Amino acid sequence: MPKNRRKQKKEFEISNSHLVSCGLIGFGVIYLLSLISFSLSDLPTWVPFSHTTNPTRPATNFIGPPGAVWAGISFYTFGITSYLIPVMLIWLGSKRLFKLENLSKFEIIGFALFLISGSCLLHYQNWILQSGHFNISGTGGIIGEFLGEKLIGMTGNVGSSIIMLTAYCSGGMLITRVHPAQIVKAGIRSLKSLNEWRENRAFTKADETKKLLIQKKRLEKEHRRIEKKIGKSEIDESQKKSVSKSLNDTIENDSEIEPKINIDNISDEIIESEAKEDPPVIAEPKIFDASFRSPEEISQKKPSIAEVLAANKSNQNSKGGNDFSDTKEIQFPGYQLPEIELLNYGTQTDRKPTDKNLLIQTQKTIVETLDHFKVPVSAGDITRGPTITRYEIYPSKGLRVNRITALEADIARATKAERINILAPIPGKDTVGIEIANNEKITVPLRELFEDPDFLDPKHKIPIALGKDVYGKTVIGDLAKMPHLLVAGATGAGKSVCINGIIASMLYRFTPDELRFIMIDPKVVEMQVYNDLPHQIVPVVTDSKKVILALRWVVNEMERRYQLFAKLNIRNFDAFNERQKINEEDSDSGEFFDRTGQSQLDFDNIQEKKNQTNDDDSWEYEYEEVEVEVEYEEGENEGEWNEVQGSSGVDSDIKPTTHSEDILLDSKSSKEETQRNKEIEDSIGTSDIDEEKIPERLPYIVVIIDELADLMQTAPADVEQAIARIAQKARAAGIHLIIATQTPRADVVTGIIKANIPSRIAFQVSSSLDSRVILDNKGAEKLVGKGDMLYLPPGSAQLSRAQGALITDEECVSVVEFCSNQASPIFAQEIEEKINGNNDDDDDVSDEDEEIIEKCLEVIQVERRASTSLLQRRLRLGYTRAARMMDILEMRGIIGPGEGAKPREILVDLAN
Repeated sequence: MPKNRRKQKKEFEISNSHLVSCGLIGFGVIYLLSLISFSLSDLPTWVPFSHTTNPTRPATNFIGPPGAVWAGISFYTFGITSYLIPVMLIWLGSKRLFKLENLSKFEIIGFALFLISGSCLLHYQNWILQSGHFNISGTGGIIGEFLGEKLIGMTGNVGSSIIMLTAYCSGGMLITRVHPAQIVKAGIRSLKSLNEWRENRAFTKADETKKLLIQKKRLEKEHRRIEKKIGKSEIDESQKKSVSKSLNDTIENDSEIEPKINIDNISDEIIESEAKEDPPVIAEPKIFDASFRSPEEISQKKPSIAEVLAANKSNQNSKGGNDFSDTKEIQFPGYQLPEIELLNYGTQTDRKPTDKNLLIQTQKTIVETLDHFKVPVSAGDITRGPTITRYEIYPSKGLRVNRITALEADIARATKAERINILAPIPGKDTVGIEIANNEKITVPLRELFEDPDFLDPKHKIPIALGKDVYGKTVIGDLAKMPHLLVAGATGAGKSVCINGIIASMLYRFTPDELRFIMIDPKVVEMQVYNDLPHQIVPVVTDSKKVILALRWVVNEMERRYQLFAKLNIRNFDAFNERQKINEEDSDSGEFFDRTGQSQLDFDNIQEKKNQTNDDDSWEYEYEEVEVEVEYEEGENEGEWNEVQGSSGVDSDIKPTTHSEDILLDSKSSKEETQRNKEIEDSIGTSDIDEEKIPERLPYIVVIIDELADLMQTAPADVEQAIARIAQKARAAGIHLIIATQTPRADVVTGIIKANIPSRIAFQVSSSLDSRVILDNKGAEKLVGKGDMLYLPPGSAQLSRAQGALITDEECVSVVEFCSNQASPIFAQEIEEKINGNNDDDDDVSDEDEEIIEKCLEVIQVERRASTSLLQRRLRLGYTRAARMMDILEMRGIIGPGEGAKPREILVDLAN
């Protein structure tokens, strides 16, 4: 009851718009009464056009002297068209009062045209109402007289009349919004009604013979109308002939008989036959059950993953590819991929069959609910998925789809659904999809996805099995195309199972020589099962303070790979692994060829030959043949060129030519020449990278962070910077990042992190704000949990709803044991020692931090005090970075411990 009262009070609440509307209506009525009761004798003597002879006579105007003056001015200005002004005021007030709408600009323009053109037309035809009491300055007023005479002077009487008549009709159309065709149709209907009235009148006065003739004409007319409507004759020709024959016999006999043909009955029969011939077609919706696989598909024997991958590799080798198994750098020889039998299909035998009648009844409920709210739709297909059922509906023509989405709560109430989601429209279709959670949810086993041909397709470089969409199609992502992935969702929504499925997907496709892992698990218990995998670069990192060490190693590895690519003039990871082997003959000749085919000097061979030199003058010259073109300007001579050569330390026997000559490289050259060669080596990047043997292939590196929120609380600036660098540059180096969090807040998943991670997976979250943080769109709050997810694939803006694949803990343990029993992990010693060793925080200091520490010492020496706020202001550091610098200085014994807000004590003499 209180709610109803509040609704009624709100419905009849008075606003300022209502008061203005009442004022307009009242003023319009007063205006109209003053015009109706106007008399020239009511005007006071001070009005120029007053005809008053007795000033003391009381005014007869309904509104008194003010009304008389106002009406006189109106008639003087507009003439008879002044009556349109109060009509417009009353109309505008009524529209605003009854919440219809305000006058549009077209109606205002139409009223102005109607008023001005009417004044001009009345001025042209002033003989009609010439004797009226309102005829002060003509029937059209001074407006009609002024504009009318001007227009007559330009276009003449006929032209000006046509122009003003056109403007008058246009103004009427804009005011009434009535199309001229509607007026013509209304006139035709009026003429038809008049003709029918005349025929009925003649029929009542005619004798029986004439009545039969009239009935025959009516039947023929009705017959032609129906033929025209349905495109063909629907009346039996024999029946038509019999009717005509009976009518002719009756006319010939001219006897007084009752009419044997009832026109009304025949018309009803014709209409009924028409309705029977053209019934409305209501197509039964198609039902697709994509929630599970049939027993025949499960029992069908398929080749194992290892067999398919072996066939793919053989095809690549036949095309000239480079197989990793043929190289000499294999660290895990004889490694076998896990068997598919380690995974289960799940329990689908106890599943109840789909009740199609229930699905159809639910769709009828949806259509009827929308029809109750005056939203006409028609039923479409029904698709039952593992978790949800999608009901498609076709909106009627002219219906806006946002009217359907506005009734989401009413549809959920009518269908008694847990929660629904409306796709308006379904991408790629002309239908609207209403997704309702199934009462019985079907799990999607991971094994089923692994046996799908799409997972084994070689076009996917790093395939990851995610789940099945509502149509039963497998959702397979390619981490190489993503190239990084963000997974987020509430606790228990399926995030950890999804991460396990992604890891299993890579274990079933790659050996430890082809792909390596760096796993970061601040929650300690999520990824400990993967600690013995031979794919691990380091043990699973669980200490949040040491995570930055692992991320910095990844950044350094990324930079090392880029230097390697630059040396070989290769653009990316795939080009490095797929490059053709250098011919051994070219290697023996001391030359190596880059990807452009250019020959370059092999400085390693030159240096090696120099090291073999001795003091024996009989050592033979070793040389390389190099084509050199030397150009010199006109006017130079050989003497000048020799001087230049002598000053540069080059053999003076070399002559400048415009063609190729052999250049001898003497191993007993001067120290300046040796230094110059070393500078050349450094300039092309051979000083460091040449010392390391170039591998034939590089493995993928996948970094998995299971809980980002805990890391952002420990060292947000360092973690964010490292993740941003990896996300920006690591794709071409074959390094990919997977980040998972159950706290999708804006301060955890920052804009810098999201900017370079276009692929997202969102599980059920608590609010639309969390959904927008993950997907930049709402929708994740409407998921039903237990693996129900929204997937944003790379290069697309359309979200795909799917049911995540299930892999149990027992299956994870079985797969890991199968892999670990074949080989033990080979960890990277440099990073393993830092992470697992008992190093203090000073070992975590990078070269960049050392530079900042030097600047901090300079600031402290100048200011003679040390505080975090001082470093923030002078060096423009964030609070986290400045506080860390203070901790490092305290640990090194340079400053003392903190004492509240007081500056730190300086323990050493910084001047010395």
